[in-house]
Amino acid sequence: MTLRWRRGLVFVAIASICIDIALFVIRPQNSIIFSAVRHYTLLIHAMHARSFYTDDVVRTLKSDECILFAHIYGRNYAYRCLKKDNVFRRLVDMHDVSMRPKVIGTFIREVRDIPWYFRQFGTELDHAFYAFDAQTQKNITDVYDDILVRALYCDFDYTDADYALLKVARDGMGGYIDTHQLIAFILLKRNGCGGNDIDAHIIETANRIIKAQDKPQEFSDLFAERVVVLYWAGHGDHISYAWMQKIIDAQKKDGGWAYKDEEMSNAHTTGLATLALRYYIARKKTQDIFVH
Repeated sequence: MTLRWRRGLVFVAIASICIDIALFVIRPQNSIIFSAVRHYTLLIHAMHARSFYTDDVVRTLKSDECILFAHIYGRNYAYRCLKKDNVFRRLVDMHDVSMRPKVIGTFIREVRDIPWYFRQFGTELDHAFYAFDAQTQKNITDVYDDILVRALYCDFDYTDADYALLKVARDGMGGYIDTHQLIAFILLKRNGCGGNDIDAHIIETANRIIKAQDKPQEFSDLFAERVVVLYWAGHGDHISYAWMQKIIDAQKKDGGWAYKDEEMSNAHTTGLATLALRYYIARKKTQDIFVH
């Protein structure tokens, strides 16, 4: 490289730096410096979350909390808290069907009863849809996880009735039943189940969640969950930095997050918030729901 070329490259570099500094002053959101600072800020908060996961915390993680933990730090960590007889181990190894659940019955047997159920009970009743064998039921600890288990193993005995039930299992407000419905649709697609309209249902449910997320609100467990499921649905390009700012502002001194600001940190919200930050840092609009 000649001396002239070297001087030219130096000039271009200096000019670029000067332009970016000017942008940083005039329109900081378009500045490389500003983007780098934001990226570093999110990274620091995501790394601080590791302080929350002490050995005692990891040993007591529930199924969904363990899956989130493994999503953050790698699939090998799943085996520290997810026992061999756990039905959700298929999220770590999709070829592992050793714990395939046995459906004993449904609590709501008619699809037409679903709207009535939500008007009557809201989202207060656990395991509203399916009853499983005792071993499977032991691993289901949170509301609506039963529809996730059904979708996770849909490549065995998922029926048209199951699909019809799932399509109406929503509250339309972007709540937990909507996030779980979206996760179920994603699992159906990954396992080659569902109808030809599966993509349309994913898009429609994701848009409903985005609309709810855009409304003025405080940070919550649901706020972080919406971000994560949108990445799993391939809608990461809709995630805004303002949402990330709300997440990092809510982080506790112990590195974790709480359901609400006045409560202590918990593993579920911490896993969701940390994963949301890591996904945003990765700058990919789609993230895999299966652990790698």
